[in-house]
Parts: sequence; C-alpha cells; structure tokens
Amino acid sequence: MTIEICDRITVWREFHGMSNAELARACGVSTPAVSQWELGQVVPTMDSIQAICDALVLTMEEFFGPLPLPILGKGDSSDIQAA
Repeated sequence: MTIEICDRITVWREFHGMSNAELARACGVSTPAVSQWELGQVVPTMDSIQAICDALVLTMEEFFGPLPLPILGKGDSSDIQAA
C-alpha cells in the first residue's frame, strides 16, 4: 500500500490534534491551502512539507515513514514491517 502525501498530512495533523486552521496558521498558509493539500488537489512544495513537519514537530523521515499505530489500525497495514 502506498500512502499519498495528502493522506500523510491528514493523518499526522489529526494525530497531533490540530485543526486545518491551526496547521495553516503554523505553516503560514491559508486554511483552504491545507484543505487542498489534504484533498490531493494541490501537492505541497518541499518548503511547505518542511513547514508541516516543523508545525507537527516531525522530521521529514518521520513524516514519510510509518504512520502512528492508532491510525494504522483503521486500514490496511500489510506494508508494515516489524522492527
């Protein structure tokens, strides 16, 4: 299973208990921009992804790595590798 950037933004934002508006404010963008990222209508730039990571206190490696376990329990976890 490949997880798209739009889904990663949504999962990590929700995991950190942030609203679209809070993430937008922390990234210096509009709330509609965050909604467009999460809907896959617009792909965020690398600078925007770095801003998302900074706002969520994640490294890029964490952002693009395995998703938090509570979220993974909601869907297919067939691509999860044992540590």
